[in-house]
Amino acid sequence: MIMPALRADFAICDTYEYTDHVPLNCPITAIGGFDDDTVEWNELLAWDVQTSATFSCRMIDGGHFFPMERAKETAAVISDVLRVEPSP
Repeated sequence: MIMPALRADFAICDTYEYTDHVPLNCPITAIGGFDDDTVEWNELLAWDVQTSATFSCRMIDGGHFFPMERAKETAAVISDVLRVEPSP
């Protein structure tokens, strides 16, 4: 059951080609892990060109899977960016 979905995901990754588009008119915040050895700092900063609004980059302790490694910290950053009060 899982294999067709995985094959489709890998096919997308193998065939995707970026094309320029008009930047979005909304803020973008890129979130990365300090110890991520897969996504580099400059790759996070590259999201800046995708918006005509504000751009920010937030870093969290952890590696590539920081959202799972540091779920509370990740949720806090997202809540802060969206200006949402976390639930108790």
